[in-house]
Amino acid sequence: MTPESKVAYRAVFDDIKQRPVYEIDVIGFIDTLGDLPYNQALSLARAAVIRSVLLRDGLDRQAISIAGRGKRDLLAPTADQTPEPRNRRVEITVR
Repeated sequence: MTPESKVAYRAVFDDIKQRPVYEIDVIGFIDTLGDLPYNQALSLARAAVIRSVLLRDGLDRQAISIAGRGKRDLLAPTADQTPEPRNRRVEITVR
């Protein structure tokens, strides 16, 4: 995680800990470099890392789902084979 994302993570984590019941979706994304199977696997691995951090910090495994979206839903639309750091991300949704 970048220093900025660590701050964002802590804010999300603190919010989750305030809830008596929660469901968390962790979705990984990637830029357009690489082929489709590689990008899908990498985006899923990215989400899995954040799930591991959430678990390490004490959240309930049963309340966390993960998914990889690969290069779908780009934050910054780019052509194929274009590196774009803003597209390499994980989004956490809490309900």
